[in-house]
Amino acid sequence: MLTKIFNRSIQIGTALIGGGVLLSFCTFVVDGGEKAIMFDTITGRGVGNKILGEGIHFRIPKLYEPIIFSVRMTPHIIDSKTPAKDLQLVNITVRILERPNEKNLTKLYLDQRQNYAERVLPNITNEIIKAVVARYNPDQLITQRERVSIEIKQGLITKALEYNIIIDDVAIIHIDFSKEYREAIESKQVSQQMAERYFNLYIILENSFF
Repeated sequence: MLTKIFNRSIQIGTALIGGGVLLSFCTFVVDGGEKAIMFDTITGRGVGNKILGEGIHFRIPKLYEPIIFSVRMTPHIIDSKTPAKDLQLVNITVRILERPNEKNLTKLYLDQRQNYAERVLPNITNEIIKAVVARYNPDQLITQRERVSIEIKQGLITKALEYNIIIDDVAIIHIDFSKEYREAIESKQVSQQMAERYFNLYIILENSFF
């Protein structure tokens, strides 16, 4: 009797383990902040349009597999070197917060795959920054920095949507100019300071004589 119970327990345990292994192979989990689309080789349809949200979903290894996207906002730092209106080279660094357009994940995957940000953002960011910076002189880029940042942001939002990418924020975190331009500015400042000193000295001398 005990032997039968023992054998039965082993059978049940084996069945449970086998079922658990099978379940793990035939299901996958979409975590919070993620979405999934399915690649279907059974019917030959390829990537489906259905968007799967958070939870446990069915899969068939090698035949019906998930493609998982993070839909959280992701930061990127991108550097761009471009000429200003007076052709002085300007180095601009921007921080971009982006996420994929959840409604068009299938098209985004087919066009750019899952590393869409690395493939698309540097190119369109350089394109937009170049177009905006070309309208300003270096001193205007400093005094009108907020306006420049807004123009870059608006341009990037519009351009990124063409690639099914949503831009939530763009901020200029650094602006720098060429060595020659910085030296010219420093030389100009020194000349202005010297001129002010000579003028003040002239006023002092003039007052002392009169």
